[in-house]
Amino acid sequence: MQAEHYINATYEVANESVKRQNEQKLTDIHKDTLDNREMLSSFFIPQETAVDFIERIEKVGTDSLTELEISSIVSDEGHIKAKVDIDGSWSGIMNALMLIENLPLGVMLDGIRLYTSGDLENSNKKITSGRTWHLSLTIEALTKKAEK
Repeated sequence: MQAEHYINATYEVANESVKRQNEQKLTDIHKDTLDNREMLSSFFIPQETAVDFIERIEKVGTDSLTELEISSIVSDEGHIKAKVDIDGSWSGIMNALMLIENLPLGVMLDGIRLYTSGDLENSNKKITSGRTWHLSLTIEALTKKAEK
């Protein structure tokens, strides 16, 4: 009986020791991944700042000297999608695509279509040399709920 009690006590002490080691490992992992978790968090858009997402997309048109139109926005649980159409010169379209790909958010691009038609018109409706290029795509970003 006493031997049994000793074995059970030894087993409990060993289990407690393993438990503490595992807790320490988890604590260390938590500390070691703090920077990565903060960076990961920056890829999500808070649901209440969807307007900022739209403004960032619209700014791409201004920065790339193209005509950018957001034809639809859909916001569901966990993500927001924007259907975007862009018109401009070849260099403007390529610049716009590069800016979209490098938005400081975790975005996914889908349904990318690129085609050309006719001569390029500027905002004054004057014909200029070159072709008009059209880029259409869907931009999807992940959202997160507001922290309470």
